[in-house]
Amino acid sequence: MANKINTNINALNAQIAGKQFDRKLENTMLKLSTGSRINRAGDDPAGIAVSTKFKSQIIGSNMASNNIQDAIAMIQTTDGVLGEISNLMQRMRELAVQSSTDTYISSDRQDMDTEYQQLEAEITRIVDQTKWNKMNTLNGAGPSNAATNGEFIIQLGSDNGQSITIELGNFKVDSTQSYHLLSDLDGLSLLSQVSASAAITSIDNAFVDLAIKRSDFGAYMNRLEHALSNSEIFNSNMSDSNSRIEDTDFGVELAELAKYQILKQAGQAMLTQANAIPNQVLGLLQ
Repeated sequence: MANKINTNINALNAQIAGKQFDRKLENTMLKLSTGSRINRAGDDPAGIAVSTKFKSQIIGSNMASNNIQDAIAMIQTTDGVLGEISNLMQRMRELAVQSSTDTYISSDRQDMDTEYQQLEAEITRIVDQTKWNKMNTLNGAGPSNAATNGEFIIQLGSDNGQSITIELGNFKVDSTQSYHLLSDLDGLSLLSQVSASAAITSIDNAFVDLAIKRSDFGAYMNRLEHALSNSEIFNSNMSDSNSRIEDTDFGVELAELAKYQILKQAGQAMLTQANAIPNQVLGLLQ
């Protein structure tokens, strides 16, 4: 056996192996301590690229779920206001029916018309002043203050184009435009039996338009509820997929930790033996 004093190859090899085990042991302990399998790009270059895209999808999907919930809340709020407008219209119709009979004199009808006009003015006020997050929801202005039918674009997903448009409508009591849903209420009077009878028909027509739009609101809410469920399921599955790439497999890493600890101890023992070999040369010199 060749014994080299100046260059102890066995000791050098043991030191190199020990350094390699130190690095692997350090990497394994980092994975166990952080819970992440990828702590730097070198751990898995392809995996970190895929994981980054997954994270963008997951974060975007979470925000999209918030968007959907906001949209549902906006529609529910608006529909609640329409419920009160419906109550006002019921009272207006009641007054119109009352004024349609000839058992009342003109002064009585004047009192009825006074209340009727106040109720109509309140509907106009509600329509003009109802807002959600500082945006008009009943007068057709919408988020841009320029739309005629209150259109809102709702982002449902994490990518561009994953959106729908909901139309809240324009409930102005104004007959100058055909798309004003409560235009049938404009210009009505209860001052005579004839005008009061005509008001009943007009109010009924307004009720039809109001009911159709509230039905649309219900359809929007149901659709958005399903969109929310889909977004939550999508987010859960994407998180699971990302976990398989990024998260530490503790069973595997604990086994690796035990292995490298044993190899480290064995390497230290071999380094001791390698350093002891040159001492054998002394025996030859004695």
